[in-house]
Amino acid sequence: MCTFVVAVLAEGRVTSGAIAAHRYLITSSSQIKSGAVGYSDLAANVRDRLVGEPGAPGVQGSAGPQGPAGQAGAQGPKGDRGATGATGPAGPKGDKGDRGVSGYQVFTTTQSFGPGGIGGSWCGAPNANTSDVGWRVVGGGAELTDAQIENGVAVASSWPNTNDPANPGWNIRLNKLNDTPGDVTVYAVCVKVAS
Repeated sequence: MCTFVVAVLAEGRVTSGAIAAHRYLITSSSQIKSGAVGYSDLAANVRDRLVGEPGAPGVQGSAGPQGPAGQAGAQGPKGDRGATGATGPAGPKGDKGDRGVSGYQVFTTTQSFGPGGIGGSWCGAPNANTSDVGWRVVGGGAELTDAQIENGVAVASSWPNTNDPANPGWNIRLNKLNDTPGDVTVYAVCVKVAS
């Protein structure tokens, strides 16, 4: 340390204090009283050459705040189609379904109607009591002639005959007119349920 100071001071000039009044050649550190020369007394070129030893690392600072979220990236290319998966096991056997239809038929009857009269047709017509063969009525209606329609005859109401299971069919009622409508054909659409 002394050798370094002597070498530096030997190149610099002391410009303050009592020493500044004369020029001296300093060849030994013993020629300078401790504390007599400060950093500001040194020449600028000497100050630039003074380098201290590196200090100890400082304490790590705290983490900074989280930055804003970045923009969404561009959509990547469509991937390749995956391989077909293995066939799954067979499911359990389902419950037995309801009985299906084994037959279909439209039955007709032609009846003479009075004003506001009610009539109908039934499954199995013209035979009666056909429930033993499994017929069920699913629809029906009536057919009027052109002359009846021109005279104002019309079907006022139409409904299935389900009150008598032994004689399923279809009923109609005509509107009330002063004149007798005459003969009208009534239809019953029936299906036979499989046993």
